[in-house]
Amino acid sequence: MDSAYVERAEDVLKMDLSGVQVVGLDEGQFMGDKLMETCQKLANRNIRVVVAGLDLDYREAVFENMATLMGYAEYVDKLSAICVDCGEPATRSFRLVCSEERFLEGDKDEYIPVCRHHYLERSNSTS
Repeated sequence: MDSAYVERAEDVLKMDLSGVQVVGLDEGQFMGDKLMETCQKLANRNIRVVVAGLDLDYREAVFENMATLMGYAEYVDKLSAICVDCGEPATRSFRLVCSEERFLEGDKDEYIPVCRHHYLERSNSTS
C-alpha cells in the first residue's frame, strides 16, 4: 500500500486520489480541526476512511476533533491498551514527564497506558 505523511487531514484532499478505495489516518488527534470535514468529503466520494487516534489527552480532556468525528462516523471501535500497573484495559494516557504542553509527542519514556483507577492513583500521588 502507498502511504504519505500529512500534517493536517485536509492535506489528503490535495493528493491524487484516483483509484483510491481506502484512506487511513493515524494519530487523528493531531490532524487539526478539519478532520471531520475532510473525512466527510472523502466518504462522500465513496472512499472508506479509517481514523486511529486518542479520544482523551493526558489530562483526561477530550480531543474535540476526535469527539466530533465519532459523532458523525458510521462505525466506532473503541480499543484500549493494557494498564501497565494491573493488566486491565487502559483507557487513559499518563504523562511521565513534566510539561504543560497539550501536544507532546512521545513514546514509552513520556507516556504509559493506565486504567481509570491507576490514572487517578498516579495523578493524586504527583499533585
